Amino acid sequence: MGATKDERRKPILIVQHAPHEHPAAVRRALESQGILTRWIHPYQGEVYPKPSEIAGLISLGGPMGANDETDHLWVRQEIKLMRECVDADYPVVGICLGGQLLARAMGSRVERNEAHEVGWFPIDVTEEGRKDPILGAAGSNPTVYHWHGDTFHLPPSAVLLARSKVCPRQAYRIGEKIYGFQFHPEADHQLVGEWLNIEGVTEEIHLTQKAHGTKTVQDAKTQRNRAPKGEKASLKITAGIGSLFRRMGCRGHACATFEQFERWATGRTTLIIEFEGSARKHMQLRGRIQALLTVTAGSFVIFQEENTLLWPIRMTDLAKVTPTG
Repeated sequence: MGATKDERRKPILIVQHAPHEHPAAVRRALESQGILTRWIHPYQGEVYPKPSEIAGLISLGGPMGANDETDHLWVRQEIKLMRECVDADYPVVGICLGGQLLARAMGSRVERNEAHEVGWFPIDVTEEGRKDPILGAAGSNPTVYHWHGDTFHLPPSAVLLARSKVCPRQAYRIGEKIYGFQFHPEADHQLVGEWLNIEGVTEEIHLTQKAHGTKTVQDAKTQRNRAPKGEKASLKITAGIGSLFRRMGCRGHACATFEQFERWATGRTTLIIEFEGSARKHMQLRGRIQALLTVTAGSFVIFQEENTLLWPIRMTDLAKVTPTG
């Protein structure tokens, strides 16, 4: 059964902690499933909404630390909102800084990691992680994007989903609706490119590499080169994250068969696809299918629009697919 009309009007809150730390691939996963969102920027003084005004929470990364509540007064406010969302049985996802704030909200602590991780590196998905409806889609050792020096400890009752060589806690789940990630599942080539173009970042990476070594810190050129391959795991994970916040009923059938989608993907056919985005906004994209993905959350088309951005779109959410030639 789908959600009521009033429930569907409530947006998912996305908390952005810095100008460059936007949701990237996660935004497209939500948009393609018609999920209404509301963004706030607490570093600009914007006020957190009441829990009754939202239906879930996604907390993104940021350059500050999860323990920096003296310098960033909103840290305590966000931790409080996270607790209230959990108490209300809302889905909550924390990414990097957000995952650390969520760990604090759930009774754990955040501290310096053994080493900085910056770049595209593999994670080891645990047995529980391989069974997880979100992380399990990425396989046993997906390459994902990292940029952190701190890390969280597991909150009570949390299940460890992934680790890496220098960070023993890369992802956790509490119950069925609460997820914390140390790595960046939202990262795609566009987001990574934006981060690397920020003034002073190349020098920062160079100094971090000197301090922590090339095994855990990649130079900017390597990060750019590995982004097109690394972002494939991001798309698989973000498809599941989007589905976590889905409150609408499915169409029940796709506008084309799986075999048709396979032929279009194999033939690199240029398509025009149409779907209903967030706030009932009609969306139309032109591009090609890069991959087909079947996971616990459903069957998805990984669609690359002409400006190169990738979208994870549930097959049953596509209203129309038109080959252009």
